[in-house]
Amino acid sequence: MKKSIISMLLVSAVTLSTTAFAAAIPRETAPQNATEEQIVIVENIIGDILDEVAAGNLGFTEAAGYANARVRKAVIAGETNGNGYTILAAIIRNAVLDLRCTYLRNHENDK
Repeated sequence: MKKSIISMLLVSAVTLSTTAFAAAIPRETAPQNATEEQIVIVENIIGDILDEVAAGNLGFTEAAGYANARVRKAVIAGETNGNGYTILAAIIRNAVLDLRCTYLRNHENDK
């Protein structure tokens, strides 16, 4: 009970501290075993990278590399509330791929 209350407070605090203009991770792209807390943690760590992908300034490989490096450092520093690199990296991969594909679909005739 106490752990779930602490988790709810953490998710609420993290959600309130995000910027209104950051590209959100589409929830339908997250792995089935990912929790809302894990998605919010990834959004907070790599929100600016997601914005760049959504704007078309970063490709998949470059964005995924930057994001994975940043999350790896956060895991090592203990800034991910005990969540491991593997699940966070899966969330990153799916989110970056989805945002990049959405950008390309929307701009396929811009040549």
